Amino acid sequence: MKNRLDRKIVGIIVVVLSLALIVFGAALIPFITNQLHTGHVNRITLLGESMVLHIKEEMLSGGALEVDKLMRSFRVLRNVQDVKVLRTDGNTAFRDLSTLDAVVRRTHDTRFQRKALEPARGFDPADPHFQEMLKTRGPVSFLSEDNMTRTMLFPLKNEEACHKCHGAAEPLRGAVLISLSTARIMNTITQVKEVLIPGFAAIMLITAILLWALLKRSIILPIQKLADHANTITNEGLHGLRVEAKTDDEIGGLAASFNAMTEKLERNYHELENQERFLKGVLSQLGEGITVMDPDYNIVLVNSYVAKVMKMPESEILGKKCYRLIHRREDRCPDCPVAITFATGKEAYTCHQGIAGDGSVTNAELYSYPLKDGNGKVTRVVEKVQEVSHRLRQEERLRQAEKLAAMGLIGGGVAHEVGNPLASISSLAQVMQKKTNEDFTRENLALLLHHVDRISRIVQDFLAFSRPASGPVVPVPLKYVLDSSIKLARYDTRFENVEISCAYNGMEGKKVACNPDQLQQVFLNILFNAADAVAGREGGRVSVSVASVNGSVNIEFGDNGEGIAPADTGRIFEAFYTTKEPQHGMGMGLFVSYGIIKTLGGAISVKSQQGLGATFTVTLPVS
Repeated sequence: MKNRLDRKIVGIIVVVLSLALIVFGAALIPFITNQLHTGHVNRITLLGESMVLHIKEEMLSGGALEVDKLMRSFRVLRNVQDVKVLRTDGNTAFRDLSTLDAVVRRTHDTRFQRKALEPARGFDPADPHFQEMLKTRGPVSFLSEDNMTRTMLFPLKNEEACHKCHGAAEPLRGAVLISLSTARIMNTITQVKEVLIPGFAAIMLITAILLWALLKRSIILPIQKLADHANTITNEGLHGLRVEAKTDDEIGGLAASFNAMTEKLERNYHELENQERFLKGVLSQLGEGITVMDPDYNIVLVNSYVAKVMKMPESEILGKKCYRLIHRREDRCPDCPVAITFATGKEAYTCHQGIAGDGSVTNAELYSYPLKDGNGKVTRVVEKVQEVSHRLRQEERLRQAEKLAAMGLIGGGVAHEVGNPLASISSLAQVMQKKTNEDFTRENLALLLHHVDRISRIVQDFLAFSRPASGPVVPVPLKYVLDSSIKLARYDTRFENVEISCAYNGMEGKKVACNPDQLQQVFLNILFNAADAVAGREGGRVSVSVASVNGSVNIEFGDNGEGIAPADTGRIFEAFYTTKEPQHGMGMGLFVSYGIIKTLGGAISVKSQQGLGATFTVTLPVS
């Protein structure tokens, strides 16, 4: 900006001074030229009038011969080119003696006798300048076509003293012609031009420099300081910057106004900051999420509750489109309440399922409210978010508990109604096996007893899943329970091609308060699920790691299987929820495990990313 302003001012100065030079030069040079020509005319006039006076005196005194001497003396003067006396017909005077002879004969006055002068070239009587002199009876001045000669015609009037010789019929008797060279004047004019133009240019340059320096000091630099302060405020913010007002003129007034504006901006800025902090404080204390959307579904404001639900910082939420961030879509949701509010200007409601920053699934109730401008147009939409995942899980668990309560009653009846006949069948088969000697019969009875035992175990497992067995809770070495669980798991065919490892990380001596059988059941359920996850995968691997965290012990079971879909991670601890084929599980294992760990005062959780495996973490208090 500074350079542009400098260039503009310099350009203006140059243009103004150039115009002034042109105008002044255009007036001064003609003025000087006119003065020189006027002086030249005055000189010729002086010579002409002097000659006219001498001619009159000589003519009246009879000294006509002296006129020729006078003209000769004038001709030798510098710059005089021609001097002659003309008659009214344009011929030179004193060349024809007939007039003088007639005067002598009439007056008998011999003073007028003289010799005739040599013939000389006269003047064209039809020349307009000559005619002008005859008409006006006054002096006439004119320049030659090449402006190098100035000629003046001075009339010789036929005065009363002349009537004696010439009569009174004609008002003029002739004229005196004087021609002077103007070469010296023209040279002077040329020299004046040669001196004035460079002089004017030098004066213009010096004046331009002085004006530019003056304007820069008094205008450009103060304005530049204001611009620098404005840029500093724009780029770095308000920091109490002030511009020093050194003058009482308009620039000083501008600086004072700038300082007043800066102070007002600072006050307004601090007030806005306080209001923003107050608003954020109010929003952060609400037990509900608040987001504000623009017409393009960009999130322009969010409170800490939403950031907590989404499991990501507010900075990563602001400016994002809600359907991409929460629902991982490329266009808005069909039942989007924000779209409904923008379209109708009314409140709207829906319940959505979204994906948090860590990939977990969240459920929320959404209420949208319009924000309108002064014309009633909806410019923003406020969305109230109520996270209901926990409530839905509790409701689902309540339903599952009701199912299990019913299953407990059914399980007791099943155990009684099925267990007693199975016991009778088992006893009868054992008796028959002892009394028969036939190999075929003995083999079939052994097969029968095997299936009876299998049915009995199924009944017991069903009861265990429906109503976990109770037992004493005692301090037990964690290593004992975990090692025995891993040892049992290795005997299962699902672990034939699976590598299993365990790292205690110095936690071998830690004890936990538990029922060993129940805790082993939890560990086996998790290990078998991990084995199913890596089944058929080359290089299947299950790793177990133990670590101490905040006075508790964490047991992590990780696998390199396909992982768990985000939609399933929130439901895998529900009863009868399974992603396996029906013949491979009832969906009770993790549900029962969850209940056992909760009973022990611990926690169980899962983290998973599809394609990269899953990690189950069991947290138990150290005994």
